[in-house]
Amino acid sequence: MTPPLPKRILPVNVYLVGWLLLALPARAQRYPHYTIWSRVQVQKRLSNRVDLLGEYHFRQQNDLHDQIQTPLDRPLVRAFRLVGSYRAGAWTFQFNPSFFRSHQLIGKEDDFATPPNPEWRLAAYVEWARTWQRFTLRVRPGYEYRFQERNDYVPTGRARFRVQGRYALTERSRWVLGTEPLLNVGPNPSPVPFSQNQAYTGLDFDLCKTWLGLEVGYLYVFRQRRTRVEFDDEHALNVQLKFRL
Repeated sequence: MTPPLPKRILPVNVYLVGWLLLALPARAQRYPHYTIWSRVQVQKRLSNRVDLLGEYHFRQQNDLHDQIQTPLDRPLVRAFRLVGSYRAGAWTFQFNPSFFRSHQLIGKEDDFATPPNPEWRLAAYVEWARTWQRFTLRVRPGYEYRFQERNDYVPTGRARFRVQGRYALTERSRWVLGTEPLLNVGPNPSPVPFSQNQAYTGLDFDLCKTWLGLEVGYLYVFRQRRTRVEFDDEHALNVQLKFRL
């Protein structure tokens, strides 16, 4: 029998909301954006403990010059990522090399002159998961070692801390709610410690129980620019197609 949902869950949710409130400045220049984040995943289970997953990311953004703002007007990100996972009980360990080509979020006219930024990343994550009846809590800290063209490929670091809840609505569908703050850390840390916070809610479906899944949701990304007084409010439609081999 699974243990009852602990009373700590409410304080945890209050804490997550607090992350967002602390990140919001009282007065600053803020730019709204409308984007689409799409991802195709192909996963292969090599054993009961080991998985290998490949991803392609395709993201678009709106254009300031269009009277009707749509999230498909201009490129935002193209990326490839390979994820190796090892599970041991409630813990999952991941190693994640990837390549990103990111465009500037267009908030003002000067942003059109910013060139794309190629980037190589080496990331590692540790995730702890616990289930109470229909609810699963996942806590995932991680670290990214980054080589970006705009920094002349001098290595930098970024820490991530994702907290996510998943509630089983039916045998083949789940409601997902989570938040993930990102902080600029060493080596060669940015003078702006706060990078962004990603808050997400969505629905995860098993279209075919054994090999095909779909996740659709809303992602709000609050970013701080290097000027410290400029911020981006990104409203994204998130669409993921998942293949399991």
